[in-house]
Amino acid sequence: MHLSKQDNKILSPIISRLSKKYVNGNIFPPHISVSLPVQIELEVAKRIIDACVGNIQKFEVEMHSIRYSDKWSKTLFIQIKESKTLSNISNCLSKRFDLDSANSLDPHISLLYKKGVKGEDKKKLVDKLKVPKKYTVSNCALVYPGNNVNNWRDYSKWKVVYEKELK
Repeated sequence: MHLSKQDNKILSPIISRLSKKYVNGNIFPPHISVSLPVQIELEVAKRIIDACVGNIQKFEVEMHSIRYSDKWSKTLFIQIKESKTLSNISNCLSKRFDLDSANSLDPHISLLYKKGVKGEDKKKLVDKLKVPKKYTVSNCALVYPGNNVNNWRDYSKWKVVYEKELK
């Protein structure tokens, strides 16, 4: 799920600054993942997204906290409070993509993807970061990570192949 342009104006410079300092300067759009990766025909995926978000209006989510972990996908992130709308979208996608329902939604906005950042460095970042408390979710995007299955973490290759604007 992509955020509003206003939210992007705030978060994108933070992501850029962190990437320049800790990675390679490549950036990714601020987003909340609501589904695990799937291998499916593009047209089928588009129809599923349309069915799951077609009648949903733009909605607000709220920050729970800023956190960090040792997982690449959650190096430094904004944890989002539970949201019924996000849960409904995630459940719909999981069901239609035939994903294991045991994979529960853990809504967050990643700010940095990087293995090997020291815990004390991440803690300092958490203490210094100032981010908004609320965000507007404005559309659902289908992202293609590139052809190299072994290098899907190279987010410079990620490409939005479909977006469904929320009402």
